[in-house]
Amino acid sequence: MKKTFLFIFLFIFCFSFIACKEVEVEKEIKVTIQDSNGNVMDTVMLSKDVTIDLNSYNGEYFYYQWDKTIDEIINSKEDIIVTGTYNEYKKKHIFIINEIVVYETELSFYEEPNKPNAPIYVDSYEWKIDEKKDGNIYVYTYTMEYKTKMFTVKFLDENENVIDEQTVEYGKAATEPELETEVKWDQDFSCITSDLIVTGSFLKKECNIEFYDGNTLLDLGMSSYKVGEVTVLPKAEKEGYEFIGWFASSISLYRYVSINEDTYGDLKLYARYIATEVETEFVLPESTCKLVGIDKIPHSSGNGTFVYQPVLPSDAPNQSKGAYNWSSSDESVATISVYSSITGKKAGFTVITGTLQSDPSVTVNGVIKVSSEGVQFSSVEEANSIELVTVTFVGKDDELIDTQTIVKGGSVYYPTPIEYKGLAFKGWDKQNYNILTDTTIKATYVEGTNNYVGKKFAIIGDSISTYQDYIPEGYACFYPYPTADVNDVNQTWWMQVVNSLGAGLFVNNSYSGSCVGTTGTSSSQHDARLKELVINGQVPDVIIIYMGSNDCASKYVSDSAFDNGYRVMLDKIKVLCPDAEIILCNLPESKLYTEENRVIYNDIIAKYAKEYDLKLINLKNESIVDYLVDSAHPKKSGMSVIAKRILKEILK
Repeated sequence: MKKTFLFIFLFIFCFSFIACKEVEVEKEIKVTIQDSNGNVMDTVMLSKDVTIDLNSYNGEYFYYQWDKTIDEIINSKEDIIVTGTYNEYKKKHIFIINEIVVYETELSFYEEPNKPNAPIYVDSYEWKIDEKKDGNIYVYTYTMEYKTKMFTVKFLDENENVIDEQTVEYGKAATEPELETEVKWDQDFSCITSDLIVTGSFLKKECNIEFYDGNTLLDLGMSSYKVGEVTVLPKAEKEGYEFIGWFASSISLYRYVSINEDTYGDLKLYARYIATEVETEFVLPESTCKLVGIDKIPHSSGNGTFVYQPVLPSDAPNQSKGAYNWSSSDESVATISVYSSITGKKAGFTVITGTLQSDPSVTVNGVIKVSSEGVQFSSVEEANSIELVTVTFVGKDDELIDTQTIVKGGSVYYPTPIEYKGLAFKGWDKQNYNILTDTTIKATYVEGTNNYVGKKFAIIGDSISTYQDYIPEGYACFYPYPTADVNDVNQTWWMQVVNSLGAGLFVNNSYSGSCVGTTGTSSSQHDARLKELVINGQVPDVIIIYMGSNDCASKYVSDSAFDNGYRVMLDKIKVLCPDAEIILCNLPESKLYTEENRVIYNDIIAKYAKEYDLKLINLKNESIVDYLVDSAHPKKSGMSVIAKRILKEILK
């Protein structure tokens, strides 16, 4: 015990001696204390009775580093100058939220740190501060003490009666009420981020089903189907027509052959037919003279596209096409501009008429045919003749899947292919449009897995993804376009993808000229547009989003507006279609926007793919610069570039 006491005494004595020491000198020594700039701070006359404490020159926020030690000063035989270098104490600031260091910084003593914002799940908070000194650094540790946001989740029945009410912590799941009857809920409640009302539909053993021909309700002897069972649908008969199948709407290409086990809810399905007889005889009106052909003229842009124009006869009163006012008898099939450029809209026949501007009694006309091959000169006889061909679909071992009868030169709807264990469907061996003879189309496979067979697909896009008659009514449309060679919906990137996956197009929600980061009704974040994803209570299984081209090119849409709009869009889609798989596409290289902007906007899309755990199709690795009709819109070859990349990555 005595030895321990002696040791402690000697330690304290020696430590104190370093900063303050009694001087034993033979004569007085002048000690000049100065800073590094030579400014004298103090003068001390050291003697036997005078001590010196260098620490006394330090301040609260600063200290000096001396060039002499106390021993050197004491042992000096002559007057001595001691120089101190000025130093400020440092402050280290460490911020801890939820036991994680989220931010730390080292500042001067006079600077204040920028405190991090509270996480989104925090309701209220305060910082608890702990201070300690570590050498010449003061360490301040800030720990956030907070309350988590809490939300109310109400479960209602179909009559809006409250079944259950829960208080749920941000990001946590609500607990499904225990009920004796099976219920289908209209909202996802696995991750609560706001107050939520969830309405349940008590599952019936049977649901209503209605069949329509246009607006006419059909009586087919079936008005309901049993939930949980496969139900084969009846066929509709119509004189002079061949029944094709049932569809969710006039713009849907997803064909219902049966109702599967997972279907629930009342359904409305619409019949689609092809004419097998001429309903109204095609008549070419009397005219001064007749057109003699259609010119396919290379476009002046030199990009490999063409313009279709009528060929005037040699006896036409005026040989200048610009001298005539042009019109089409059926603008749903084709239109013709004031410059006489013909745009094919869909397969069929129409009469092109030119009326001489200087004398309206002079007219010239002719019949044209529109197909996937473009615009061709035709005749009344061809327009009034219907030749049918049969298309047979088979599996890999030639098992019969489906047969369809169509008009020669028309298109068929691919059926759902057979699935084989260990094999992935990779597409059909023949295209489904411009079929000229009886044809057998065979399903092809590779080793692997394809989880998209039979799925209902939705597309959310801008003009690049539009096509007349396959987008909601009132939506602006780009394709088909006069100088583009995309003459059939199956040549678009999205139908190439859907067809190659063995899936079906449920709805194409694409709007020409639309953005993500604007707030008008055409914006992909707007409720009026997104509601088109739901048809008669049915929702898609998969949603591909290819948006951002117009945002990236616009000087009026900032990257922050695009960022915010993209989040709003995804959040709303998840509410409308909680079980749908959402696939994001970023932007390929194009003439429409700068490369600098493309990187910024693609980073935003990638951020949301990661945050929402969504599949991302890296179109950023592709270029469509050499495959454009203009500065933005792909030709058929450009559509294939996009489709091939999506197919390659979607099945990874």
